[in-house]
Amino acid sequence: MKFEGICFPHPVLGRYDDVTGKYSVTDPIYEGGESDSKIIVEHELFSPVIAEQLKKGNVAFATELHCKNTGYRETFICDSGNLTSATQHIEIPKGRLRGIVETTALVVAIRSFFYDYHNSWNDDYKGTTFPIRKGMPLSIGVEGKIDIPEQNDGKKGLQSFIRIQVDESMKTGPFKVMMSDDPLVVVLPRKDFDLYSKLSRRKENSRLFLSSIALPAISYAIANMGSSDGDNFKDCKWYQAIDAKMQISPELADLEKNEFHSIQAAQIILKSPLGQMLNEMINNQEIIGSDAD
Repeated sequence: MKFEGICFPHPVLGRYDDVTGKYSVTDPIYEGGESDSKIIVEHELFSPVIAEQLKKGNVAFATELHCKNTGYRETFICDSGNLTSATQHIEIPKGRLRGIVETTALVVAIRSFFYDYHNSWNDDYKGTTFPIRKGMPLSIGVEGKIDIPEQNDGKKGLQSFIRIQVDESMKTGPFKVMMSDDPLVVVLPRKDFDLYSKLSRRKENSRLFLSSIALPAISYAIANMGSSDGDNFKDCKWYQAIDAKMQISPELADLEKNEFHSIQAAQIILKSPLGQMLNEMINNQEIIGSDAD
């Protein structure tokens, strides 16, 4: 028998009532740390025959993690001290997990032994002894899923934390910055958005938009990050992205997230968009001038 690639050649608790008892597992809890992803799982076993093997040190609680987004897959053994209940703490370096992570709780053999028939088994197994190899499961618990938020290392580009969209209720007028959304959203009136959509396709206009749209939007966001309401946005990806950039950049090391440093910090994050725009305009004029000659 196979289940998620795991062989079950013997009676297993949690599969067709082969073994009397119950294996209880809580939903996994995710706690993000500075350098690690932390996952907590509660195990509790109510099965005399498997509990006997647990107390002998033949089996242990385990949790398998599988992240399809990164290809990461690993099984973690829990040291329960041979007790029938345990809290398992799993720490994984950031970057190994992203998005939905599938979890499977198990009781697995941590050494080889002989599994003799017990009257709590299904009668079909009466008189049978199974040689159990290290790594084989004796019980399977509930399968769960954890949503691991993407960790921003500050190296991603502007598009990772800012988006431009249209407000159909506005025909003209000043744009708005929405910090409660994720990523940071710059809302343009319909007329401006239509012009932006056409002109943004041309590479030579990109610096102009950085100066006229992205710079004031990011400056506004940084000023609010340092305000009394700044903590309300800490779970937003745009907040984490800007915060990460300010932490890893030597140029930003002495600047704080407040209204006094916000415009300077925004220019550094965007790599001096005004200067880049002016140089772009000069280069274009020189090209036009040479063509005229």
